[in-house]
Amino acid sequence: MSYCLNPNCQKPSNNPASAKFCLNCGANLLLGDRYRPTKSIAREGFGIALLAEDEFKPSKPPCVIKQFFPLEHNNAPKAVELFRQEAVRLEQLGKHPQIPELLAHFEEADRLYIVQEFIDGKNLAQELVQTGAFREHQIRSLLQDLLPVLQFIHKGQVIHRDIKPDNIIRRDSDGKLVLVDFGAAKYVATGAFARTGTTIGSAGYAAPEQTVGKAVFASDIYSLGVTCIHLLTGIEPFDLYDASESKLVWKNYLIDNPVSEELARILNKMIELPLNKRYKSADEVLQDLNSAIGKQAIPILQFNPPQPLSNAIANPIAQFKTNPLFQFSKSWLTAGIVLLAGLTGYQYWLLTRWNLELNTDRIGADYNNMYISKPDPDLCKQICAVDEQCQAFTYVRPGLEGDQARCYFKNGVPSPTPREGRNSSIRPTRW
Repeated sequence: MSYCLNPNCQKPSNNPASAKFCLNCGANLLLGDRYRPTKSIAREGFGIALLAEDEFKPSKPPCVIKQFFPLEHNNAPKAVELFRQEAVRLEQLGKHPQIPELLAHFEEADRLYIVQEFIDGKNLAQELVQTGAFREHQIRSLLQDLLPVLQFIHKGQVIHRDIKPDNIIRRDSDGKLVLVDFGAAKYVATGAFARTGTTIGSAGYAAPEQTVGKAVFASDIYSLGVTCIHLLTGIEPFDLYDASESKLVWKNYLIDNPVSEELARILNKMIELPLNKRYKSADEVLQDLNSAIGKQAIPILQFNPPQPLSNAIANPIAQFKTNPLFQFSKSWLTAGIVLLAGLTGYQYWLLTRWNLELNTDRIGADYNNMYISKPDPDLCKQICAVDEQCQAFTYVRPGLEGDQARCYFKNGVPSPTPREGRNSSIRPTRW
């Protein structure tokens, strides 16, 4: 099926797949003689989004066409500027695996168009409806996935300004989160912080300074924090706000969904109203997040040498040692220490049995991921080994998904896929 691009067409979907012109209004059905719209997928503030096919390529891969038309908008010139701005921002940022690639931008028949990579998956607002409130490990994984994306766009001097569950899509092919809709994005030019800008963003998610037109990088941190809280509670931000305390009282709404003090502290700092109390960058949030994870270290059994006893109690102790009950307990204690040492050795033996699959990815079943400071797959293995939920992991070398190495932990065992720069392993059987 072909979908007509004419916004005034009464029967836009009544066209065969091979048609060149609309059977109802006669409009050209191929955008730029290349992109064929197949169906409408969303109505946006300034236009419509359409699923399309790229007919220049043999496989006709899917893509997304964003068509702009004012729809009696009160400020059409500003709307046109924002629409063009999205294409400029995407082009300036360049390629990133978690940002839709810009394929084309042009005008045709007095209308503006952007053609983007199609991200096949559900957004987090849809996930929330289908599966319910997110758990702590899911929020940690979300932050580990998206904070590097914010690092990337902020390094390119771009503020997204509209981060919310609807604008985060979990890609079906690899489970990665993709940040979409840069229509509200702002380029930070010299002196931009001193000037009052346009109020852009979604109510409830926008930081206070953004609502008066003075968005900064920390504004995106605020929006991401509110997004996490919405996903944890399942409640819209407006309904979490307590006017008497002038803040989101989100922890009051956690139902059978505990959150650690470490994560709560991080989220609360992300949504601080005063800028001087909020995280200033994605790097700061990641540092605290990884520090909190690091506190859950692998336990080490430590034996401390006995301290010398004073003379005052030496004789009573000596007398007690001759008691048969003490001798019996001593034997059992010795046996327990030997058994514990054996179990510790067994755990170490298990660690040596993890076979590392070089240049292999196991896509899917992720329940957590984190950056690691040292590029060593053994760190992923050690963390996975002490977490019973972890059935497999994938290590990603530095340079592929950021400057640091990354571990993906999986609660299942997905099929192996050859991929350069990634190593995987599955939990060995116990016996």
